[in-house]
Amino acid sequence: KRKELWDEKKDIELDSQMRKALAKEIIENKTLRKEVIAFPERFIELFFVIVDKRKQVVPFFLNEVQREFADTLNHCISEFKAGRLARVRILILKGRQQGFTSFITAYQLACSMLRKNFEGYTLADVTSNATAIFDNKAKFPKNQLPELLKPTEQFNNKKQLKFSVLNSTWEVGTATKNVGRSRTVNFFHGSEAAFWEVPMSDIQAALGEALTKDCIEIYETTANGFNDYKDMWDSGVYINCFYEWWKTDEYAQAFESKVCEDDFKKLVSENAEWIGERIRWLLEKGVSVSRCYWYYKKYQGYIDKDIIKQEYPCTPEEAFLMSGRPVFDLSAIVRRIADLREKYKEQPYREGCFCFEWHNPDTQDFIMAGQPAEEFG
Repeated sequence: KRKELWDEKKDIELDSQMRKALAKEIIENKTLRKEVIAFPERFIELFFVIVDKRKQVVPFFLNEVQREFADTLNHCISEFKAGRLARVRILILKGRQQGFTSFITAYQLACSMLRKNFEGYTLADVTSNATAIFDNKAKFPKNQLPELLKPTEQFNNKKQLKFSVLNSTWEVGTATKNVGRSRTVNFFHGSEAAFWEVPMSDIQAALGEALTKDCIEIYETTANGFNDYKDMWDSGVYINCFYEWWKTDEYAQAFESKVCEDDFKKLVSENAEWIGERIRWLLEKGVSVSRCYWYYKKYQGYIDKDIIKQEYPCTPEEAFLMSGRPVFDLSAIVRRIADLREKYKEQPYREGCFCFEWHNPDTQDFIMAGQPAEEFG
């Protein structure tokens, strides 16, 4: 009903009245209260607002990738409670500005206002991002809530919210070597984890026993080459979630004119360069024309054309490889991996490496000879 009203009127004052009416309903409706306690994302869509990319205050309705991730998270929680999953540990690999930090912060905020003895903790890569997360993604939506729903605050400072009656708290900090000691955390969020200046092993050692056995651990980031995050991705310990850029609804663009449409069709049918091959590949995968055109316009806007592969990767391999600036033909590697995965799907596959020797070991100018290393398959 809230979304129907917003889609019809696009009036934030009218939406505020709607949220006040919903607040009265949730206070009186025990069944609804149980539902939002179990599924905090529904509390978000009922009551939260957010500042969008146009700097407008709008209702916080989940986008496609946020909703997909919420479903994944709920499935993991269900599997954990049933004893089929030892820990809820999730890695998110993503493109630019798909809304994961906003959603995970809102989710923790909702938990801190709905559940007793909740302790959420977010680590950002740098102090300025930690401040932005607290001010823009937590404090602002909390302050916009109907008064009926605001819990009694014990304190509210630049990095922590604590609600006295519920004995619940949420805090944001910056990734440092000794972070997280003397805590008992049941929801941990690592934001832009691949860009932490401190090694991931130091952070995990510092957190140590702070994370409870039922703690939800989520690390989300854009890729940053072959570093600790890539090791975590390959470890098999975590649930890996990659979200392609085209799953974000707003990443689509209509043709400005018939001339633009004709030029794009010509690109798709005739262009032999990388971008032509990439657009054809995307269309073959079922990505819509409007999203492919958005991707093409984004590509055109970059001086360094390779940036598109880093900021809006199409596969996990492309994300890690491109952000690490490899010397090999990235497009060929990514295309080959994607084709093999599509061809063999559920069948097991092997990974290996090559043994080689340098023509000149001192300068390492080029490889003289190489052969598959048998011990790696």
